[in-house]
Amino acid sequence: MNADPVTDVITMKLDGLLTAASVPTVRSLLLTCLAGSPDTVGVDLTRLRVDHRCQLAVFPAAARASGAPAGTLLLYGACAGVAALMTDGVLGDVPVYATRELALAAVAAAHPPVGHRVQLRLAPVVSAAGFARHVIDAACRSWRLGHLSAPATLVISELVSNAVQHAGTNLCVDAAYQGGYLRLSVRDGSRCPPVPPPSKLRAVTPLSESGRGLFLVNVYATEWGSAPVGDGKSVWATLRATPATDVKGGSVGSASGQSLVR
Repeated sequence: MNADPVTDVITMKLDGLLTAASVPTVRSLLLTCLAGSPDTVGVDLTRLRVDHRCQLAVFPAAARASGAPAGTLLLYGACAGVAALMTDGVLGDVPVYATRELALAAVAAAHPPVGHRVQLRLAPVVSAAGFARHVIDAACRSWRLGHLSAPATLVISELVSNAVQHAGTNLCVDAAYQGGYLRLSVRDGSRCPPVPPPSKLRAVTPLSESGRGLFLVNVYATEWGSAPVGDGKSVWATLRATPATDVKGGSVGSASGQSLVR
């Protein structure tokens, strides 16, 4: 793997035969690359062979598990034999390009505006959530996403608080605005996945300082989930920049679904 610090493109080269036995290794590598919320992870398939087309599902599966915006993961350079297997939606919405040059041209066309990303490294202390809220609030206002400030600061507060309480390790907080979505993630050093929220939350309001757990993340995020990364995990949530419209014509800010990956 290598990364371009200027364009924030990570290149991953796969060499050899992709089999059921090697799929978990490839998935782990993909999740590691995607965990840092790069603009693009490009996978060079020039020297890859595949024993069965079903193994190709590892690519869209990893993209979903990471919560990366559509188009973040892309493939290029597949030989004729592998390209022939990429049919009938086996790759989902993961784009495929014939050459590296075409892939990079697509990246340049879709590259998000400069500055629409912030990263923090925090110690596992009580004040971490408050500091993260302050930074995410400032970022939302800077990116003209003021309408997302309240739900985004609530979500990041819960993600950080849960990591401090249950992981107790140093944290990496990442926020990126791309493709019409604000993506928030917190990476910690614990492999223990978060516990799904209860179906109801009593006596807790948006202004409550505790007791909310991941319930409100599930309420306010468009989608959220968790994926193992290295020796820890990344817990992420996405918020739609333009509110969806419910059947009565009003806007809704709640989640359309949960994607908790264990």
